[in-house]
Amino acid sequence: MFTPDTILFLQENRFRNDRRWFASHKADYERLVLEPLDALSAFVAPVVSAADEWIVTRPASVRSRVYRDLRYVRDGLLYREDMWLSFKRDKKRFPNCPEFYFYFTPAEVSWGCGFYSASSGTMAALRGLILENDASFAAAQEAVGQGFAVSGEVYKRTRHPGQPEALRLWLDRRTISVGRPASALEALYDPALPQKVAADFAALRPVYAFFLHAAECGA
Repeated sequence: MFTPDTILFLQENRFRNDRRWFASHKADYERLVLEPLDALSAFVAPVVSAADEWIVTRPASVRSRVYRDLRYVRDGLLYREDMWLSFKRDKKRFPNCPEFYFYFTPAEVSWGCGFYSASSGTMAALRGLILENDASFAAAQEAVGQGFAVSGEVYKRTRHPGQPEALRLWLDRRTISVGRPASALEALYDPALPQKVAADFAALRPVYAFFLHAAECGA
C-alpha cells in the first residue's frame, strides 16, 4: 500500500540526487515504492489481460524506472519523483498500441486508457471511425459516460466545425486518452485503490477496444 512516505522518499531521493545515497536506501525504495507498485499491478493484471491477451503484465515490465534516461537529462537530476504503470502489448512487436495506465506525482494521481504517443495514421483512422459512427466508437462513448473524461492535446482550431460538440471532444485532439480526472494524493493512500483501479480498467475495456481498432486500421 502506498503511504505518504512513498512520496517523501521519491522527493528526498530527487533532492539529494546522489547515487550513493540511493544505493544505501535501496531497501526503502523497494519497500515504499516498488512493493506497492508491484502489488497494484498484480491486482489489476487479470482485468487488463481480459481486455487483450497480448498485453504484457509482468510487474518488472510494466512499472517505470526511478532512474531518468540520461540521454535526455539536461538539468542534472538523475531520479524521477513521478512513477507509473503501463499495461500494453510488446512495443517491438506491436508499435503504436494503446495502454492502460496508472500514474502519480507528488501532487496528484490518475489512471485510465489511452495512447502515450499515437501516430498520425492512428489518429486519422480514429477520426474516420468516429465519423462513420463505427460500433466500437459508440461503445467507447457509452463507457465514457460512467464518470470518465476525454483528454489530450487539442488543435488550436477545430477541423470539424460542422460536427456536434460531443464528437469534436474526440475529433479535435492530436493525442487522446480517457480516464478518471486527476485526484489529490489522498486517493493514492486509499486502501480501496486497487479495487477502484481494477473496476475502472474493466469499465474502460470498450475504450481500449476502440483505440486498438484505430491503431490496427491506421497501421
